[in-house]
Amino acid sequence: MRRVATSLVMLSVGLCVAACGGRHVSSGDDGGVAVGDEGGHCYSNGTCNGDLVCLSTYCVRQGSCYPGLTEDCTCAGDQPGTRTCNGAGAWGSCQCASTCGNDVCETWEDDASCPADCGPHCGDGVCQGSETIASCPFDCAVLATEKLDILFMIDNSNSMEPKQVSLKQYFPDLMQPLASLPGSHDLHLGIVTSDLGAGQFTPPSCDTIGGDQGILQNTAKGPTCTTAHLVNSSDRFLSLTFDSGGVLSKNFVGKVEDAFACYASIGTGGCGFEHQLASVRAALDGCAGDAGCKQRQNAGFFRKDAYLAVIVLTDEDDCSAPTSSTLFDPTQTTLSSTLGPLTSYRCFEFGNLCNGADPGRTSGERTGCAPGNKDADPGYQLTPTADFASFLKALKPQAPRMVYVAVIAAPPAPVSVLPDANGYPDLQPACTGAIGSGEPALRLTQFVSHFDDDRASFSSICQNDLQQVMVDIAYDLTQILP
Repeated sequence: MRRVATSLVMLSVGLCVAACGGRHVSSGDDGGVAVGDEGGHCYSNGTCNGDLVCLSTYCVRQGSCYPGLTEDCTCAGDQPGTRTCNGAGAWGSCQCASTCGNDVCETWEDDASCPADCGPHCGDGVCQGSETIASCPFDCAVLATEKLDILFMIDNSNSMEPKQVSLKQYFPDLMQPLASLPGSHDLHLGIVTSDLGAGQFTPPSCDTIGGDQGILQNTAKGPTCTTAHLVNSSDRFLSLTFDSGGVLSKNFVGKVEDAFACYASIGTGGCGFEHQLASVRAALDGCAGDAGCKQRQNAGFFRKDAYLAVIVLTDEDDCSAPTSSTLFDPTQTTLSSTLGPLTSYRCFEFGNLCNGADPGRTSGERTGCAPGNKDADPGYQLTPTADFASFLKALKPQAPRMVYVAVIAAPPAPVSVLPDANGYPDLQPACTGAIGSGEPALRLTQFVSHFDDDRASFSSICQNDLQQVMVDIAYDLTQILP
């Protein structure tokens, strides 16, 4: 829409006479131009003579440029602005006033050009930028509580035994710093496996639909079970209250490290299509709601007023897919089939892109790999890692920073593919240590990035042992607990 600048609407009589061919003019603030003529006032009914149009009470020619006339225009990025007709009768450049700082991220702004409007926002569950506890308690504040719920997600696929052994051996290095904190603390310890089955199929090693279903493990399997175990065998987690002087109450007999080792001995017979993040969600799904946990066996572990720590131990990347997924279809087994051989390589191929393209099945190095999927078939998609991060934060709607995650896995690079004994593509380890190797954890690395730096950690599983990893996680938790 065009409009006349009120301070510059006066047109000279000379201009009008030249333009109007000597037509009769009136005297007044219209410069003497006749009503209804070009440059004169509009008629009272808002019309003008001929093909002239009425703009701000003046008659002008559609699309024409008169000195002092302004009109709407568009700047870069579709930002609205105005331009003015100069004294020579030519349009000036489009002028757009800055909208940065109006607390609205306009379509022409982004986090680089206007971080004040488009950068971190209070209420997004992330405390960063200029946000503080005072300015944004939703993102930055936590509740003052001595309660902590720690959920261990332990991979139980066939390569995990030495890693599980090291976790149990150095579990005391996690507990000791917590026990040294001033005051008393109330702790829940729960364990789930990575086995959530393979969707609607039962390929080898995934012989049960739904696998362990995210149910907290309470089967006494370890050698320490004879001296340390739950008092009530139907309980699904360890519970203890302690202060610097020792344990005040507990629901198990024996030492906490021995009781943990008893139930953390989950074996290595789990499904080879690991659903690490989906298993965590299954364990806690519904627990924050009034109806309670969907897995009724897990009731009581999660507490709304407690800090939540999720510790993931795995040597393969997350392959969490919806229960309706067809990615694990066992009828496709050849290199030429859409899904390829029935191996965990499918998780990498359909869960990542390398340099923006399908990683393929040929041997060689891969670069620029990141979570993604070029195949539009919904049955072949993995669940986005952001969904799991959002789920965990939503468990603490008033203070999402009460959630802490720690992932112990292989780094996301290097990425290399070689043929296995059958000539099938096989993702090579990204690292190797005394307790074993690990495949590139691209999705789990991305998962950690969805949390504040002081509310998440990523440690390599390729160590001589997990002692320092436990020490580091314990330190993080002591900085969080009051």
